[in-house]
Amino acid sequence: MDRDAQIAFGTRLVFFIVWLVPAVLGTLGYLVGFSMLVLLRNGVVFDVRIAGRLKAMGLLIFTSATTSLLAGAVSPMIRSWHNAGGPLPLRFWYSSGNLGPVFCGLAFFFLGLVMREAIRIARENEEFV
Repeated sequence: MDRDAQIAFGTRLVFFIVWLVPAVLGTLGYLVGFSMLVLLRNGVVFDVRIAGRLKAMGLLIFTSATTSLLAGAVSPMIRSWHNAGGPLPLRFWYSSGNLGPVFCGLAFFFLGLVMREAIRIARENEEFV
């Protein structure tokens, strides 16, 4: 980045919004996880509500981590829009620490799907008995 470049308010706003999306999605994921813990504390364990919250939490974690990776890739370009030499290219800097939350989110999502299907099968089996 050029030290003399003046960064316009619109550029700062775009940068803020790009990073706001993963932050909001991650916060929502934590809130869904907390609501699931409240249900577990109240004795609701093998229930469709827990499975639904697992799925929602997984999707929120996955989308938060994915948008965070994308925001990190476009951030140098956004910050350098006003450079005299032109903007910097996209930078992909993925490592296992960055990709771990993506796979954890998918794991929670699929765990919720499996739990919902197991609940459905258990209820179906109870009808036969």
